[in-house]
Amino acid sequence: MSKILFFLTCIGMSLGIATHTYAQKKFTPGLRAGMVVSTLTDLDASYKTDYYVGAQFPIRLTRLYTLQPELSYIRLGAKNTDIWQARAEEGWGNKTGVFEKEDMNMSYLDFIIMNKIHWRQFNAHGGIGIAFLTGGTKYADFNYDFTYTIGLGYSISRTIEVETRFRYGATGLISMKEENIYSLGSARHIQNMSVQLGLTYSF
Repeated sequence: MSKILFFLTCIGMSLGIATHTYAQKKFTPGLRAGMVVSTLTDLDASYKTDYYVGAQFPIRLTRLYTLQPELSYIRLGAKNTDIWQARAEEGWGNKTGVFEKEDMNMSYLDFIIMNKIHWRQFNAHGGIGIAFLTGGTKYADFNYDFTYTIGLGYSISRTIEVETRFRYGATGLISMKEENIYSLGSARHIQNMSVQLGLTYSF
């Protein structure tokens, strides 16, 4: 057992030293920000324009491949959504109500592991992540969202890049509770969907 622990410790120290040495050459953290246009699936709603801002931590592992963890604040939702406003029916205990137009504003803390493939000044990237709901909790039964993201980027210079992305939330926002009914009473998969356009800056 002691030999195994010693062996694992040596491996860990070697990896740590190698990672530190490699990171000094290839690790180029940066900032990212831009515009996001979002909506919610399965709802009679309009697109909403807002923003995102965050940090990126790319590690250039090869000439063609970069592993890039990201942490961002992103504002999503939809405009002019039909929300069912339930009202108690006097004397019966039943609920009636009407659909009323309302803007749904939600914000998330977004953590993504992005994989980037480079070709000259261009790159294609894709990744998975998890987002934690920080605002607009009254619209969702879940305070997290598993996400898929794909996109394209173009390097204007060694430090500045323009990128566009499509982001899709895999977790439904609402459960199948009877009181959580939006414009489509039978909708089971109300999910975040957005397109992003922005810039990144590497230090």
